[in-house]
Amino acid sequence: MPREAAAIALVLGCPAIFSPFAFASPGWQLVEPMPVARSYHAAAVVGNRWYVAGGATFFGSGSGERFPTEVDVYDPTSGQWTVVGDLAQGREAAHAISDASSHRVVFPGGFLPSGPDGYLALATCDMATPDGVSPAPDLLGARHLHAVARAAGKFVVSGGWGMESTYSKLLDDAEVWDGTASGWTSAGRMPGGPRSGHWMTTLDNGRDVLVTGGCQPDRAMTEVALFNASNNTWSAVAPMNVARCSNKAILLRDGRVLVVGGGNTSPILAERTAEIFDPRTGQWKTVTSMQDGRFNYDIARLPDGRVLVAGGSNNTVDGESGALNSAEVYDPTADTWTLLPPMHDRRRWPTLAILSDGVYVAGGSNSSNTVPGSANVLASVERLPWSELGITGPIDFDAGVTDGAAPDAAPADTATDTDVPQPSDASADAELHDASSSDRLPSETPKGCSCAIATTNGSFGNVGIALLALVVAFSRHSKDRTRAAGLSSARSINPAA
Repeated sequence: MPREAAAIALVLGCPAIFSPFAFASPGWQLVEPMPVARSYHAAAVVGNRWYVAGGATFFGSGSGERFPTEVDVYDPTSGQWTVVGDLAQGREAAHAISDASSHRVVFPGGFLPSGPDGYLALATCDMATPDGVSPAPDLLGARHLHAVARAAGKFVVSGGWGMESTYSKLLDDAEVWDGTASGWTSAGRMPGGPRSGHWMTTLDNGRDVLVTGGCQPDRAMTEVALFNASNNTWSAVAPMNVARCSNKAILLRDGRVLVVGGGNTSPILAERTAEIFDPRTGQWKTVTSMQDGRFNYDIARLPDGRVLVAGGSNNTVDGESGALNSAEVYDPTADTWTLLPPMHDRRRWPTLAILSDGVYVAGGSNSSNTVPGSANVLASVERLPWSELGITGPIDFDAGVTDGAAPDAAPADTATDTDVPQPSDASADAELHDASSSDRLPSETPKGCSCAIATTNGSFGNVGIALLALVVAFSRHSKDRTRAAGLSSARSINPAA
């Protein structure tokens, strides 16, 4: 309905929609953007609140907040973002591990563009709660592009790139922290050798963590390891059918683990394939492939047991130019993938959240490959309401954990994060930032508060209230569009950063 027609209908007392989303088409809806644009950031959900931290605000030299320190929290009830505190140090490729039992999120590791090979791994660790952000014990060793999980009441990190003297070193070790002041302790070494860009999934016994795939300097990995967080022991299990670098995995309702996507370096391609690991048999089974090959995407399990993947990239040479706006859902019962309506923005390294009113996606980066040396870092946030997924009734937040941790296997909990394909050597890590241009897909969908539909009954009082709501909605829509456009403008890249 045109805006003029909507206003006339209200004056005449006819039923009319005056939500800020009144003119939105079905599918993903743009909501309140993050206070700052972020890519290569970390996020986790605790108690229907979405914590987002770290990342790069833009790529390249110049003024502005390049590595935001503030931890932003989104509340779907108010539809607003607030700042709960600041990290001790802003950084890219930060990771997030959530602990619902204590309502806290831990952000271990990350990196800054620095040092002889261009990347300085960090041991920094921070902890966020509803009351603020405070330093947590540093990791035993600096690391980035590592994997994280929570199992047996412990925060767990493994692998990634660390530092040795003045250059980067690929790691095969792990660390655990029980959340007390005692700090992190060594947890042995992974079978299969060092790796980055791998994924850790806590099994439904709440104790064992499955480590899948990863990147080595000359190949993507098929090797799979199992970590017992109760006694800090490792064992090798059957390898995957497909080598995967920057793959994702998630625990299914029946206790099996779905592994999808990733980059495969022999030959270089973005994987469409998917496979399922059954802990009872220790074996892998190939299942139906995704519609799109992708890595650097995010994954979440829906309350009804299906699995949603969104965004990522299909270009392992220039990730930002291959950024995707597609999303799809896997039904493990039918073994089928279904494409969802496309997102408004193409997003490499987005983060997903399962909240009370739907699935959310935030941030990421892309480029159009038309202006050399530039990329677009996004502040925009989109929501896919449960109705779009055919889901009704109360939402069980534990059912939507995004790290595969068992919802009912205390003390295991959730962890959400992403990793990137590791280049062939440490100096080639600049692949993280070598996107060659910027782009944002335009959208006319208003942003702001959650969708609501109301009608008038023809009375003068209700008409006046409706007209006022309409004016406020349009005013906010215009303001938010201006703000979001500014936050998601193109930034130049320094490939050496």
